[in-house]
Amino acid sequence: MNLPLRWPRRKRSSRDAQSSVPTHRNGKYGGGSVIPQAPGRATVSGARFAVFFTVAAWLAYLVEQNTRLWESDRSISTIAETGVYLAIVTLLTASALAYLMARLGYFERARTHKRVPRSTIDEFFDGAMPTMTVLVPSYREDERVIRQTLLSAALQEYANLRVVLLVDDPPSPADPAHRRSLERSRSLPGEIADALAAPRRAFENALDAFERATSGALVADEGMLLCLAEQYERAALWFNEQSAALPRVDHSDHFLAIEVLGRMENDLLATADAIRTAAGQPDVVISRRRVRQLYSRLVRIFQAELTSFERKQFASLSREPNKAMNLNSYIGLMGGAYCIVASPGGRVLIPAGDRMPDLVVPDHDYVLTL
Repeated sequence: MNLPLRWPRRKRSSRDAQSSVPTHRNGKYGGGSVIPQAPGRATVSGARFAVFFTVAAWLAYLVEQNTRLWESDRSISTIAETGVYLAIVTLLTASALAYLMARLGYFERARTHKRVPRSTIDEFFDGAMPTMTVLVPSYREDERVIRQTLLSAALQEYANLRVVLLVDDPPSPADPAHRRSLERSRSLPGEIADALAAPRRAFENALDAFERATSGALVADEGMLLCLAEQYERAALWFNEQSAALPRVDHSDHFLAIEVLGRMENDLLATADAIRTAAGQPDVVISRRRVRQLYSRLVRIFQAELTSFERKQFASLSREPNKAMNLNSYIGLMGGAYCIVASPGGRVLIPAGDRMPDLVVPDHDYVLTL
């Protein structure tokens, strides 16, 4: 794991850097995406030998079959059967070889991969960020699945993030069970947004307080760092509470608790420990700009906007019963402002023009579908 801080005045050996990485209280390192262990030399050598052996075995088989054919009665039927059989074996060998080559390429990339330092990521996020819309199409999905998807998408560390649940259920179901399911689907984005709102406001206030506390110094003092560490511990506590309150019904709930909530909690606690360690070392200097980036990260974690949209409420949109049209109906509205107008066929969306719009769909730079 890369420490989320910069150490500009003190040269540290690789052993020092490893020993300074803080651990979670349960012994696990901080969060971040899962990266498998880099393959060793024996693993790569074995993958290369598998490619060599496959090619060599195919060549040996080709020679053996041609030798048999030469020594046998070379009738037209025998030659045709041998040719067809060789073609089939060659195709099967090529398929296996393609897999082995892809596997070898993966091992080579994994050996040279290096995780991007946290400070580099925060430096990038500190500039102008493209906007992104995350679309989650849903048709009578289980409430837990929708909640897991929306929560995991909303907690991605991206500043300009909008998560939209595209509810494709019939808008007026007759079945009471379907009606309850639709009501829950409609309410989930608001519930998750409310859960994120309190920590977002708290960390926005902390960031504002830090920015108001102006001084001529370019580096952060011990008090600033300790205050920042406390904010990271509060954020970690929020993730711990969410994980504890999450019902564990099946493996997907455990995955969300461990790989999303738990990893973020570990990462935030590791960052808090690193900040406290830095605050207690007089020879370690951290700039105020870096402290601001760390405050901004806390805000960014909880900053996602969540909403929902139902294309079947509007007669002017396609009602084709497939997921592609559910996505296309919303994507076609992006970048526009619309008024909702009643018509004999039902409610329709028309461009607002100079009128006050009832619906505004932002035109974001990127669209991610889940």
